[in-house]
Amino acid sequence: MSAIRGLTADDLLAIGEAELGRAVGADEDRLKACASEPMREDGGRDVYPGVHPKAAALCMTIVRSKPFERGNARVALLATAVFLNLNGLDLADSDDDLAALIALASSEDMTVLQVAAVIETLSGPLRPPPGGP
Repeated sequence: MSAIRGLTADDLLAIGEAELGRAVGADEDRLKACASEPMREDGGRDVYPGVHPKAAALCMTIVRSKPFERGNARVALLATAVFLNLNGLDLADSDDDLAALIALASSEDMTVLQVAAVIETLSGPLRPPPGGP
């Protein structure tokens, strides 16, 4: 299995600016924390082993720490989709399912593994673009 690819703080800022506009304010330290959380290790071991737990950690960290002045839920959803795409997966595109995912990720009662399970049910292999190979 190939190494899991993560997003950087600069990636998150670019995603936020693409979604919210270039004038959106962002807290640089929170962005760095959001980018590093999914790839965090403890004693040389992944805290979030696997793509789905890492995607959940990314989504939950953005939604809960609110690195942007506004639109954190939208950025969290888009960043999660980009993260999954980088790692060969695609996120379902049902608006209801995506809204439910963000609601779960926002809930302080949900764990990373619970949100990861939802992401796993909503994701599948990355589909080629229409007209692609």
